[in-house]
Amino acid sequence: MTSPVSGAVGRPSQIDAAFDAAIAALIADGAMPGMIVGTPSQVTSDSSTFTTSETEVQTITVPVTSGRVYSVTWWPLFRSSVANDEVRARIREDSSAGTEIQTAVRVVTTGAGALGTEMSLTAFYTAGATEDKTFSLTGVRVGGSGNINLEGASGRPSIAVVRYEYTP
Repeated sequence: MTSPVSGAVGRPSQIDAAFDAAIAALIADGAMPGMIVGTPSQVTSDSSTFTTSETEVQTITVPVTSGRVYSVTWWPLFRSSVANDEVRARIREDSSAGTEIQTAVRVVTTGAGALGTEMSLTAFYTAGATEDKTFSLTGVRVGGSGNINLEGASGRPSIAVVRYEYTP
């Protein structure tokens, strides 16, 4: 019998062991497509308020391997002191001044005391070096007059996740 994975010839138990070893090596190396890299970031308390100055509200730092492609996904909750303000969220490399890799604008339909408005941002990033890489989520009010903040609560955290996607 020939293993479709390794090409090994042998009894099924040998094939299973070779397959298990190959999968274990991929997992240990962080090379399973869709695999979460590092630890997801959850914010469970509100950020300070901001208006028209772009402000860093959350970060995530994960180990990346040169040449691999990763997806960086954020699910932030933004709230305003008045209804119908617009907020621009950006994913940036390294810090609030880093290279922008994704942006989105959303109307924050809630006002004071209400729950934040959910957003979803995903960016693809190709690692240029093997290192611990930081990604930053920033926010800035681009319409309206209220004070904006990133909402965080134990039952409604703002979440960031980085996944390995593929190696070109």
